[in-house]
Amino acid sequence: MALLSTSHLSPDRPSLVDDVLLRIFCSCDIHSILALSQSSRHFHNLALSKQVWLTVLSDLHRRNFIDLLPGQQLDQLSALELVNLARRTVRGPRSWTDPAGPLIAKQLVVKSSITDPDHPNNIGYLNEVKLLSGGRYILFQHQDTLECLAVEDGKHIWQYRGHWESFNVLKFAAEVVDEGKAVIIMVGIRTYDTKQNFVEILRLDFSTGSATTLIKEKTPKTTYDNVFSSMKICGDFAVTTVDNTLHILIFKLSTRSYKAMKDMDTSIVVDLIPGYLLHMTSYKALEISIRSMEALFQSTAPKLHIKDITPVKIVTVAGPGINSDYVLSAHPSPLREDSSTLWVLTSSDQPKSSFYKYRILHPKTGPPSIELVATRDVNKAYPLSDEAINVSYAGNVEIFRYSRQQEYFFSLASNGDHTNIDLPDRGTYIHMSPYSGALTYVTEDVWDEKIFVNYYE
Repeated sequence: MALLSTSHLSPDRPSLVDDVLLRIFCSCDIHSILALSQSSRHFHNLALSKQVWLTVLSDLHRRNFIDLLPGQQLDQLSALELVNLARRTVRGPRSWTDPAGPLIAKQLVVKSSITDPDHPNNIGYLNEVKLLSGGRYILFQHQDTLECLAVEDGKHIWQYRGHWESFNVLKFAAEVVDEGKAVIIMVGIRTYDTKQNFVEILRLDFSTGSATTLIKEKTPKTTYDNVFSSMKICGDFAVTTVDNTLHILIFKLSTRSYKAMKDMDTSIVVDLIPGYLLHMTSYKALEISIRSMEALFQSTAPKLHIKDITPVKIVTVAGPGINSDYVLSAHPSPLREDSSTLWVLTSSDQPKSSFYKYRILHPKTGPPSIELVATRDVNKAYPLSDEAINVSYAGNVEIFRYSRQQEYFFSLASNGDHTNIDLPDRGTYIHMSPYSGALTYVTEDVWDEKIFVNYYE
């Protein structure tokens, strides 16, 4: 929303009555509210009212930016608590940049009711868990399947059954929809008998525990089992890559359509922001290409190659060589609806790691724009290839090298060294909630299996 014009009145004695001003404030995003609060003392006081921040936080929660503890209600929080919740959403937990290290504010423990320790494929260190946005539900990948659990009481909501006699869930992604009433789940499947790969996208209703298949497609065949990567859902679109086959798979949920695209780069790195595919390549230089998802689906080429669709924007990442390892991590901004933050992490054997923060504007009309807003170099080679990596919206990073049991945790927004996080008996994968910073993980011991959800100060 455009900022209020105060050129014809004194900001400290506005002609509009406060209830009208509050309605205007409540219709603004955080970016506009902060700008208005700096224009006068009166506007500053209005901007700190509970009515404004309850409206703002309710909207952010509806749009999947806010994780709430079980039983927590936004309308029961004070104005200051609401402001602090918004601050944590934008900046991450305060204690993560504190020299004393991360401090747990609340720890929740959940146990699955269907876990079978004797299951041949219940391998503790490979099990993976994710806290869904909103903080109410967990998706748990274990013993060849995928399970949905309620955080508050551990109630079993749903289990993926598949369409094949023997199969394994290799990868999954999810996005909560319908104001927290349902979730879209993308599942990557490998069959044991025929060695075929599939992607299924479902809509799970939390209240009924029933799931409806939206898309089910057979994907390019591979000779090995670990097939899918870069799996993500963003609005009407979803994407994943098929490793070593040079394929990028894109899906459009509203039309239930699917396309497979070829790529030249042996290391395919992609991500999604609203309406656009981010594609990182290292042909001659390290470049980020932004392509319209609608344009990709409108192509009628029988064998689509991603280079055949002209990018709307190309950005060269200065500094790292083409032999660097690299990671993309994009998150929609809670500050304004037409903006996303993109983190690019690169690492080489020099040893050197470089980190880049970009701001991408993607208005509903007109082309997107991308701006480099921050860079940071570190004389350390962080392991970015084939590792478990989390990067939050605020730039907090968690990397785990299971083969050496090495954990790296640091903030791209500060210059401090990496610090340690105490996650007893953790397996390979943890999930870092992109806005609240909650860390969710499952213990490696399947005989005493527990799922921990840690919220930090």
